[in-house]
Amino acid sequence: MKTFRQLSEASVHPMAVHAYPSGKNQFTVHAVGSKVSHVKPGEKLSSSDLDDLSDAGHKVKEINKPMSEQVDPIDESGLSTKTLANYSIKASDASKHRMMPTKKVDNRYAGVSKVDKILSMRDKKKVD
Repeated sequence: MKTFRQLSEASVHPMAVHAYPSGKNQFTVHAVGSKVSHVKPGEKLSSSDLDDLSDAGHKVKEINKPMSEQVDPIDESGLSTKTLANYSIKASDASKHRMMPTKKVDNRYAGVSKVDKILSMRDKKKVD
């Protein structure tokens, strides 16, 4: 299991800025994408600064700050259930694999396996 920090740093969009509230109209930057050079993790920004980043084309995401919470990375795909289900159906269609290299077919089946795990976890959470 990865911690929230490890997961969020590994899955930051190149143009994203993740920040959490740290007081009155202030936010602390938690993680930044690889193409964001003028903002660093740990910096304090106002909400208007975040608005400016958003207007400049950056993906600003407000997050909660659970320091030691363990998050299962398999469920943090960021994709809707419908999108995942459609991928699973299309990628597992063997009739489309005839002219593909074996490596690509193997990767597709690995992806289908991951999607199935995510969908089963989401179903399990709905039941609980």
